[in-house]
Amino acid sequence: MGIGRTTSLPPKGAKTPKMSTLTHNSGKESQTPAQAKDDRLLLEVQNYVRWIVLSLLPVIGAYIYSAAASHSLSVAALATQCGVSFIADIFILIAMRSIVNRNIFSFPYGTGKLENFIGFLTGTLMLPIAGMIYMSTAKSLLSGNHEVHFEFTQIGMIPGLLRDASLLFWSKKLIRKSKSPSPMVQSFAVSYQVSVIVTTVGVLSMLLALWLTNMQHGHLGVMIDLALAAVLATYMLVNAVILVRTNFRSLIDLPLTESDQLKILKVLNDHYDSFDNLGVIYTRTCGSKKIIEIELYFKQDTSIQEISLLAERFWAQFNTLFADFDFRLIPVMDPFRPGQGTEHKGIPLAERKGV
Repeated sequence: MGIGRTTSLPPKGAKTPKMSTLTHNSGKESQTPAQAKDDRLLLEVQNYVRWIVLSLLPVIGAYIYSAAASHSLSVAALATQCGVSFIADIFILIAMRSIVNRNIFSFPYGTGKLENFIGFLTGTLMLPIAGMIYMSTAKSLLSGNHEVHFEFTQIGMIPGLLRDASLLFWSKKLIRKSKSPSPMVQSFAVSYQVSVIVTTVGVLSMLLALWLTNMQHGHLGVMIDLALAAVLATYMLVNAVILVRTNFRSLIDLPLTESDQLKILKVLNDHYDSFDNLGVIYTRTCGSKKIIEIELYFKQDTSIQEISLLAERFWAQFNTLFADFDFRLIPVMDPFRPGQGTEHKGIPLAERKGV
């Protein structure tokens, strides 16, 4: 069921370079054996995500029937969590298909924003659901006439438990196959491990409640159902707040801090004689990653090799300053015109006015 899951999508088949490249070759004929292995593993991950979506449909149906027949708030809570997971998993499957197809034009900066959107959407949906479960639990507790048919509660729980256990086994198998496992698969493994524990507790609780009801202690069985529903709602609420808060910060695209901007200027100042003029510096954050794009003007006779070597030197220095970053050098070969970028040609950045 994947309760309160925060996902991270896997990288594309080959490692994404930290600097801009002039060409991109994604053809199969240029693949190394390691890249071919990565592609096979990526396809297997796509099949894994596809099975997550397809296998969830009958489980949701079983949970809905079970909740309607038993009138159990605990089963209703599990059913709504399955529904939220299904919506998030659909978006993950769409992203996986784009990654497998090497759709670098749709995702030139990776899939970080899509991950954040999925997390934010999941948290936003979970907030009102947790509130409704709380309200229903309180209403049933205060009314004192909540009746549960516990013999129907296992209809959804047992298929859900079997599905979660099989997906947990599959995710761990995928992790063992790779030297650097996909963060998404690792996230699924943790999610389904928690889900197996929660659903197992739910199954045992409902069996205990059924036994108490058969022993003429139906009120204790009802209390178990309400208590379990409240615990599940609390778990959903905590995860929803974390997902909304964390992913909202990543979605608003804040620029780098002033201290980080000064670090970038210092690196540029170290290489001011390697370019003709400075254009625009673009910076933003994508989750924990810092995105840095620098526009530099070069003389018409500057070779591609010289620009590539300069980009490598920039990347090496940024690598000592930032833990998680993505750097792109934007070379401009057109003649520099006043009003474009900086107007202080050939002067070290530290000596330029306004810097």
